[in-house]
Amino acid sequence: MKKRTGFLLISLSILMIFTAACGSTSNKQSAAKKDDMITYQDANGEVKLPKNPKRIVLLAESYYGDLVTLGKTPVATTSPIFKNPFYKGKTDGVKNLGRTPSVEKVAALKPDMIIAWGEDEKFDQYKKNRPNCSG
Repeated sequence: MKKRTGFLLISLSILMIFTAACGSTSNKQSAAKKDDMITYQDANGEVKLPKNPKRIVLLAESYYGDLVTLGKTPVATTSPIFKNPFYKGKTDGVKNLGRTPSVEKVAALKPDMIIAWGEDEKFDQYKKNRPNCSG
């Protein structure tokens, strides 16, 4: 009887350890996903953006230098950047979207973040494709 009780206690202890380990892993993963986002309030409500976006589409060319300085190269931007001699050699691998790209063209790039200004008429369309959009 004592052997059976001892075996039962050991089995339950092992089961509890495995259960606790699995539970803490999912909590860590949830916390990591939550920590990957920045939340702020803009004029339209709460916005969540990735802390470290991988696919940035830049529609406000005046911010290109800022992004490059921060070590972020957009996957695509508008054509004036490619004509600027200052950025020669700093646009390698960046897709040229032309002067005024369509919402569909931008959405096809599957961006983590779209940086734009003066795009008020397209904001609702961007919001459909990227729910975490600020304007």
